[in-house]
Amino acid sequence: MDLLAPDNFADLSIHGIKELILKHNYGITSYVDIKNNKSHVILLLSKRSDNIYVNLLSSYKTDLVLNNIDKSKVLQWLPYQARLKNIIKILTNQTFEKILKNNLTDYFVEYLRLKEDELTLELVKRANNLAKIFSDESLYAMCYYNHHLSKQIDKDESIYNNKLICQICGGKCCLDSSCDYLVSDIKEFSVPYIRSLLDQGLASIKGVFYKDEDEKINILLILKAPNIKSGKIDLVSIDSKCSHLSDKGCTLSYENRPGFARHLIPSNLFKCYNDLDMDLENKKWASYQNILEEVIYLETGRTLEEELSREVEIFFCDVLKENFEGITPNSIKGAKILFKYLRNFYQDEYLKTLEIVTPKHILERKN
Repeated sequence: MDLLAPDNFADLSIHGIKELILKHNYGITSYVDIKNNKSHVILLLSKRSDNIYVNLLSSYKTDLVLNNIDKSKVLQWLPYQARLKNIIKILTNQTFEKILKNNLTDYFVEYLRLKEDELTLELVKRANNLAKIFSDESLYAMCYYNHHLSKQIDKDESIYNNKLICQICGGKCCLDSSCDYLVSDIKEFSVPYIRSLLDQGLASIKGVFYKDEDEKINILLILKAPNIKSGKIDLVSIDSKCSHLSDKGCTLSYENRPGFARHLIPSNLFKCYNDLDMDLENKKWASYQNILEEVIYLETGRTLEEELSREVEIFFCDVLKENFEGITPNSIKGAKILFKYLRNFYQDEYLKTLEIVTPKHILERKN
């Protein structure tokens, strides 16, 4: 990009700048300086190779080039900001703010479409810094991108398995919690087979709470990958790091990961999402509740109701005692929300926990 300082131009009046843009292949672009999570957008003139007179930030390639140029030349354009904004209004019949907003959205949409081999650490860092500042535009781009992606019947595997994004992220979602299995993941629905998965540390039994038509609480049993603080039976607890997360990423091959993990789409903007209808997927577990209940009884010697009551008490105690060592802020927030929800339905367990919890008492976690 050919960036020139103001002193390269003889006439920088409004008329003179219009002439440069309309007759001499110059255009208005912007330099976005980010410091301490705040942005400063500086307008400037540069050579253009197309018919777009105002191109503030619609290309990640342009932004990276601008981000690495001599900043002293950029700062020389500060006295001309009001004039350049007026010219943007004259040429486009739109305000500078609206043009910037639209260009940023285009930038994020273009960026989200990049494949792993097109990304670089510099590009990811820059785009994520911009996304923190311009959160509305990045969120809109994500919604637009996800909507169009959801229409694709055959998605490229690289969409789900972008190693560079996950490497940069460090597995933040895996630090929050482990992933759920889909019914289609389980090769055999029998008590011995399910117990073998539990024994191998590949799965634990989790409870999903929901209210029925009578506003009564119910629990749906499903299988999930274990987390580091769960036992084989983990009906209700504070979510923690997935037991399969290592310093080098997931220890399971992509094919052997729970279905929820395989359908998680890593986002270049760290706003990962899942393209499954989890309510629909969870309902498929309804046919296998008797098998999972039998496994619970064989593993604990307690019925589902007895084990659930016991675990609810432990969960209440953990939250009240703020037993949050090694737990991420997201998981703590989720636990507090679940705590407020469950105490309305399990009042006996809640009152019992209040009697147990004292400043000198620390409840041990599940064996």
